[in-house]
Amino acid sequence: DVTHTQTTCLQCSVGCTLDVVTRYSRLLRVDGVWDSDPNGGLLCVEGRFKPLYDNRKRIAKPMVRKDGKLVESSWDEALDLVAEKLSAGDVLGVASTATSNEALKAFGKLFKKLDAKAGRLEPAAPKLGYGSPATIGDVLDADFIVIAGADPLNYQPVIGYFIKRQLDNDVPVAVIGETDNELSERAMMSVGYDEANKVAEEAAKYTKPVVVYSVGLQSKAMAGLESLADKALFLALEPGRNVKGASAAGLLPLDEMSSADVVYYLMAEQPVDEALVSKLNGAFTIAQAAYHSPLVEQADVVLPTPIWSERAGHVTNLEGKVFPLHSVLDLPEGVRDDAEVLAALAAKLK
Repeated sequence: DVTHTQTTCLQCSVGCTLDVVTRYSRLLRVDGVWDSDPNGGLLCVEGRFKPLYDNRKRIAKPMVRKDGKLVESSWDEALDLVAEKLSAGDVLGVASTATSNEALKAFGKLFKKLDAKAGRLEPAAPKLGYGSPATIGDVLDADFIVIAGADPLNYQPVIGYFIKRQLDNDVPVAVIGETDNELSERAMMSVGYDEANKVAEEAAKYTKPVVVYSVGLQSKAMAGLESLADKALFLALEPGRNVKGASAAGLLPLDEMSSADVVYYLMAEQPVDEALVSKLNGAFTIAQAAYHSPLVEQADVVLPTPIWSERAGHVTNLEGKVFPLHSVLDLPEGVRDDAEVLAALAAKLK
């Protein structure tokens, strides 16, 4: 007597298909879906178990700071105050990619209407300027794999598992980077960035080489791998959960957090570190988030958002494929969809 709902994992940028099992509005289990795109049913620990045991404290209702303390408020009161502040001062929008394409698009539209700067927290994998893009499935078809400036077992585990599967099938792997990762000990070659050309020379001997790279890739290694442009396929491992969706919404990485009178954070489920909080600098702060955090505790207005099991919409994975997000559970009373909230805010602006 259970319900099965398929949705897309938002723990990293791979975009694995999930089968979420519920009973009477309670989460029971998360499984993979056999032969699903892009993960073929394989899930990592983060995708299968972490969502079920997230014990962070939820934000249940909007909150407004009064007399130095955050107190619960109505949606109308909170949104009216946010609209007033956004209309009156120098504004900066800061988005996490841990949300849907629809929310990121609505965030971009809001700040375009304000003619204000907005961007995202997460960087993107560098653009090589050469080569053809690989799919995740190409990793399982490769006869030589290069890992350059990336640590897939830690940041995109399913990709790491696929590479380990290929290692078990005696496919050679080479690692390029200044520090070892968990796959280095099994690699046939492990070199620094300035020796990337040696890896390229070896990879060129094979028929179907695939280069897997991420934000750690340095320019000298990019130059060293360019000789593979016409032979290898290149798979960029985006570090953020929905970097492609944010880019499509016009939200590029914020290299520096410029000062502003009002800062609006779209955080969704993204954990918040102290470094981000240290950049508040006395600005009027709006936090649209699912969980309490140091950022939320210092915010002037807090707007609750759905979590993964309540979210509907779409997400774009690291290959650029768009996958659906289906709500598994109903939204709690007092929580509204983040895209809907951002659209309502935009409507309030004169």
